[in-house]
Amino acid sequence: MSQLLTVHQAAEYVGLKPATLNQYRWAGGGPPFFRIGNRTIRYDQADLEVWLRRNRFTSTSEAKVHGT
Repeated sequence: MSQLLTVHQAAEYVGLKPATLNQYRWAGGGPPFFRIGNRTIRYDQADLEVWLRRNRFTSTSEAKVHGT
């Protein structure tokens, strides 16, 4: 397992706002995360890299087909 990042660190790493990651976590479609206890959320840096690569496209029409 690579480094575990806080929500703020993970958001900065992927170029999003923390609120956007929070919304993805609630609605689904975002990167995998760990819930430690009742309130602590962490993201594995390797999971963030995989998630970013899955959301990599060469055109906007390609991205629309995949629902992004």
